[in-house]
Amino acid sequence: MLPQFRFFALSLALTLSFNLYVQASEHTWRYVQELSPREKVNLDLKAHAPRDPQISPSPTEQFPFASPYSAEEMGLRAMEFTHTPSWNCLLIDIGTIITADGFFDQQIATSAVLFLPQQGFLSSFYDIQPGQELFRWISHSVNQQYPGDATIVQIGIAPAKT
Repeated sequence: MLPQFRFFALSLALTLSFNLYVQASEHTWRYVQELSPREKVNLDLKAHAPRDPQISPSPTEQFPFASPYSAEEMGLRAMEFTHTPSWNCLLIDIGTIITADGFFDQQIATSAVLFLPQQGFLSSFYDIQPGQELFRWISHSVNQQYPGDATIVQIGIAPAKT
């Protein structure tokens, strides 16, 4: 791998690690009881929400929901932005960690993603039945675990809705 890329990747990893450490040491959240009435306006704090008769694990209200949001609705909205995109694409992953023995472990992967539901996230949520495929991945990655040792990994993934 190019020395400039290694330096850049190490610099980026150290910068992000430091920022995460600083952020983690700060109290950046609040309990619901600490929220102001104005902040609570968009929250539905009921413990049990009505269920959709057609899709029992789903709330009655259709996605993308309207304010006020229940915790379940906020969780479902967050699912729209997972690592697996809800569209056809070429996904490029570049990752790195520093191992316990101080080695700089680099991982580079490209994945072709075929998202099967035709209407994106909403279709995957409402139209695809349990057991049907959601997407297909074909991934090729190179992982360097130790100096001079590059491992090539190729996988195919075809998960079904549960």
